[in-house]
Order: sequence, then structure tokens, then C-alpha cells
Amino acid sequence: MAGQPQPITYEKIREVYKFMNSVSKQRKEVVHFFSKKWSDEGYFSTDNELSKQRTVDNYIRKVKQTYLNYESEIETEKGRQLARLDDLYAKNIKIQDYKAALGVLREINDMLGLKAPTKQEITGNISGTKVIVENKEQADLIEQLKKKESEGN
Repeated sequence: MAGQPQPITYEKIREVYKFMNSVSKQRKEVVHFFSKKWSDEGYFSTDNELSKQRTVDNYIRKVKQTYLNYESEIETEKGRQLARLDDLYAKNIKIQDYKAALGVLREINDMLGLKAPTKQEITGNISGTKVIVENKEQADLIEQLKKKESEGN
């Protein structure tokens, strides 16, 4: 059936969402990219540019309705979760279940990002300074620098 619009599919919505999330949210860039990509894949039944733009616009609108509105809803849901956890913490304290209360506090800290990263202290001859690293990758990099420095001596 030539001239019939293609149904909006979940796969295409995810494809547009990933592009908008990682590359650009600019309508012009999204329309240009997917008009060309989907034309090359044979998704469009006509070569009408206006039709292609409308189709991509439909996907952009669906992405915004489906995914991008969640950004504001996430904060609301985060508040609900915190209220539930706070209530659970109070109940655990009331029945003197301190182990469960500590678990709830840990969950709250994880949710809010309050957990401090683990730090490793490494001392070495790198310019005679003390270096504090925050993760394993940084520690590995410091070790590589130490090896290069010792090879140079």
C-alpha cells in the first residue's frame, strides 16, 4: 500500500530516543539524520521530504511524551520513595530494629548520592608529592606513572 503512513514502532522510538539522548535534541539534526538513515533503509515509501519530516516529527513527539517527560516525574517519584523510606526508618526505630534502620539509612544515602567514594592513599616519588586517588582507575594510572619513573632512573 503505497502512500500509507508507517505505524509508529517501539524500535524506531528507542532509536530516536537514543539519538536524542546521546547526540542531539535539536529537531533539525534529528529530522536530517533519520530522514537520510531511514530513506537508505527503505523505511519511507515516498521521496516526499515533507512526509519524511512529518514522520520523524511524530517520532520526536512520541519520544518526548514517553521518555523526556519522565525527567520531571523522576523528582516526584524520588520524593515519594524518600517519604516511604523515612516512614520505614521511623517504624524500625520505634520497634528498636536498629539493623533494619541502618539498612534504610544506607538506602537513602545511596538514593541521594551521599555515599562518599572510597579513597586510596598512594605515596610515591612522583614529584615528591602525596597523591590521593578516588578509584581503581586512578590508582592504576599512578602505578603506571611510578613504573615509568623508576624505569627512567
